[in-house]
Amino acid sequence: MGSIVGTAYAQSAYDLPTCPIPFLTDGIVASDGSIWVTGERSGVYKLSLDENKNGEWINTNYYAGFPKTQNFYTIAEDLQGRIWVGTDNQGVIVFNGENWKSYTKENALCGERVFDIAVSPTSGEVAISTSGGVTIYNPANEHWRDLNRHDGLLADQVEALSFDSEGKLWLAYACGGVASSSSKSGYSKWENVQAPWYWDAKQYIRQPFSGKGEGLPSNLGNAILAKGNGNVWLGTTCGLASNFPTGRWQYIRGKDYEAKNKGVYGGGKASSRKYGKNDLLPEDYITCLCETPEGIWVGTRTKGAALVDKKTLKILKTENLIPKQKYDQQTFPSEWEKLPAQWITAFLPLQDGSVYAATYGRGLVNITKGNLTWKKKKANERDFPNHPSYPQPLNQEKLIEEIVNLGKYRGNNKNSPALFWKEDWATQGRWCERYGRDFAVLCAAGNIPRDLSMTLEDLSSQIMVAGRIGCHSSPNDSLRHWIHNHNMAGNPNVLHNLSYYSKTEAEWDDHGEAYPRTFDGPDVWAIIKVPEGKHQISLYFYNPNGLEQANAAQRDYLVEVRKFQSKYPDELALSPNLIDPKQNRVPLNFDQKETADILKTPVLTRFRVKSFAGSGVYKTILVKEKGYYFIRIGKNYSFNTLLNGIFITKLEEKDGTPPTRKSMLFEYAGKCPQPCPITDQDAKAHALFLEYWSKLTAPHFSPSYLSKAHQLALQIYRIIQHTAPNSSLIPNWRWTLSMWNEQETDKFEQLMLEIWYQKQEKFPDPYASKKFFPFSPRTIPFAPLEIRIMRYMDIDWHQYLPDYQGIPKPSAEKFHQLIKNMTEQEYKKLAQKYTEKRLMKLKQQIRKENE
Repeated sequence: MGSIVGTAYAQSAYDLPTCPIPFLTDGIVASDGSIWVTGERSGVYKLSLDENKNGEWINTNYYAGFPKTQNFYTIAEDLQGRIWVGTDNQGVIVFNGENWKSYTKENALCGERVFDIAVSPTSGEVAISTSGGVTIYNPANEHWRDLNRHDGLLADQVEALSFDSEGKLWLAYACGGVASSSSKSGYSKWENVQAPWYWDAKQYIRQPFSGKGEGLPSNLGNAILAKGNGNVWLGTTCGLASNFPTGRWQYIRGKDYEAKNKGVYGGGKASSRKYGKNDLLPEDYITCLCETPEGIWVGTRTKGAALVDKKTLKILKTENLIPKQKYDQQTFPSEWEKLPAQWITAFLPLQDGSVYAATYGRGLVNITKGNLTWKKKKANERDFPNHPSYPQPLNQEKLIEEIVNLGKYRGNNKNSPALFWKEDWATQGRWCERYGRDFAVLCAAGNIPRDLSMTLEDLSSQIMVAGRIGCHSSPNDSLRHWIHNHNMAGNPNVLHNLSYYSKTEAEWDDHGEAYPRTFDGPDVWAIIKVPEGKHQISLYFYNPNGLEQANAAQRDYLVEVRKFQSKYPDELALSPNLIDPKQNRVPLNFDQKETADILKTPVLTRFRVKSFAGSGVYKTILVKEKGYYFIRIGKNYSFNTLLNGIFITKLEEKDGTPPTRKSMLFEYAGKCPQPCPITDQDAKAHALFLEYWSKLTAPHFSPSYLSKAHQLALQIYRIIQHTAPNSSLIPNWRWTLSMWNEQETDKFEQLMLEIWYQKQEKFPDPYASKKFFPFSPRTIPFAPLEIRIMRYMDIDWHQYLPDYQGIPKPSAEKFHQLIKNMTEQEYKKLAQKYTEKRLMKLKQQIRKENE
């Protein structure tokens, strides 16, 4: 605790002591002059400097209350001097100078993943964007409130947020444009601004044709900076937008804009306008923004930083940021060392006028030298501020009122057969029974690179799934089935493989790395056929090598869902993923004309997937009509496109909940994972709350209803947690809310192991065979046929396990030799004798039962 992770970098020629972690996700300069940085798989570090800029980086896990995760994505300081840090799936943690305190979906927030944190300069309110909406904490009255689609947001997922100097809150949606609202309205009136989703009739081009123009260039926001008089700068995947100084939005794009326009399917339209050297940004993809007296610093993903004039958006200067440090190879992958520090995640202006860039891959890098006098700031003469109080649960009367009012929002999305529901960053690879209760596909997770499809209910015979790459690809290219590692037992993000009791790190892959970055495609397409009724479709994404390969970390997808009736019969439109063993790819590609027709159809719902190297995420949509759903997972000008799993559950018509499992499936060997049962005593004591819970957790076909129902379900959970902490309702409801603690995680892993052992006991051939299951636990070095012969010969296979204490009889060598010398006639005789013996035992058992 308190030590630097790994070996520290060698001291550089720069002013600050070298940052101990390379993969920075955010950073701030606190009011006392200390520097704080967050990192992926790295933690949270603090640097306190003296008058000579000397100091030592401290790993803040030294302080009590620090969570176990090592993935942190955003940091801010409130007006009381407390440090707020957002995690991958454990909410936000707050440091008061003495210790840390966690605020999670269980006790305060509306989502487990935190994307950004902003502090109002007027009211001191803290806005936290999460996977389930935006939570706002007001320190004046210790009041917490949640904002989501029910309150006027276009989406629950907000990538970045910022308060202006008047206290107005501005949001950059991950997939939805920009929004603003004032605390004076109680954040109840939102002004949403969007760009066109497509800029052509064929729906091929998702960005403007020109390098400059009016409006927003994209709805995919990455960063937002709000200042006085409502002046705002918005960083998107297609350039920078600003409403300063006229109040009307205008944009400027990157120098790669024309290549991107030309790289679309069918050939894009080139701009006739010529731009000067300082007219365009280094690239389109904007990552972060920072105001300094010189102008607005703009960070990019692959081209370093640019300083932009606030009014004219002219480029004042650019920085490619090539540091001179040498790095320890154990903590810094060699591929990253070849690259300059071009991926900027935050800017840190110091009091001497110097500016540092937090980079993903190169730690802190100086971009501007300061010319002011450095003075150590005096620490505030005050005691440690109190931590924010947890929100009080709603009282029962208010809760009932809100549930009754919620009823009017049911089913107000009748025109669309599909909508985006929610995302889950907490469950990770532990999908069993929480997702895919009817049908599950683990992409490429078989022993050879093929899909592992599991039929988990009778109706799943009517569900079909197939994968392809898009039509914008090379003629001989096709979907790849890729296995990184057959056994990643220690990685919770890898999907649990029921068939092998292993974690196979595998995915579908569009081979996008073989194409230029400005090429729009190829993309992964998932085609899903569902029968009548409501279905929950969940896609799982995990970036397995984000910290190992520089380009792989930049994966960022736009997912679109369409409904289309293919002209092909199922055997072609949804053909099995036949594998060419030499190419390791599916030979059949999309029919290009049909794909073009699919692209012209309306997009039913869309969402975005990014920053998923630390934790995997399930993205869930609801569909209510039978038919074919074509899900395009767009590479979005990143590295390549991956998909790890597809999970489908049919929902009950009466209330939309998953049906009760009728029997314990073979896949689970009679030990199906399931929620903890609610006792009769608790059911009777909390009958009214159970009635509300049933209503709130039934997914009705309305985005507004779904978001508000989730918020109220959390309120009911907190009420029971507060009033009846030992109630059996709590573990049962945690299952539904996708909450996990260490005990629940261990229980799941233990159950999965017991299921595997049970399979081995019932069917040792093949499940005990190391030759058949080389990456599974508790196996013996024999083929399935050899283990079957052991059973015929009454030889206990357990004696060949590695931890067996005695001496096997016969030895493994002798038994192998025995099998080698056995004739077919001898084998048949053994099998017949075993069968006769089994029949005799069965008859004796029946006779005994009848007596």
